[in-house]
Amino acid sequence: DNLSDSLTFYSSKENTDLNIIKLEIVESELPQASAIQSSDQSLSTIKLSTKILELAVNEDEKAFIIAHEMSHLRQGFFLPDL
Repeated sequence: DNLSDSLTFYSSKENTDLNIIKLEIVESELPQASAIQSSDQSLSTIKLSTKILELAVNEDEKAFIIAHEMSHLRQGFFLPDL
């Protein structure tokens, strides 16, 4: 399995307390990741910069970064969508 298949499976499972999660890759030379929640809480977005993906040496590190951002969404520590 690759990372995107795993994420698609996780985010589409029933009975999860997370809503739809969109993964966005942003062109940037800064290693950044962020979690954003829509105002009605129906959509969450995890944004990853191309630099942070470049620095992650394998799929496990990429999965860790995404899981970390998902934990922000679950705990309510996210940026509001403007």
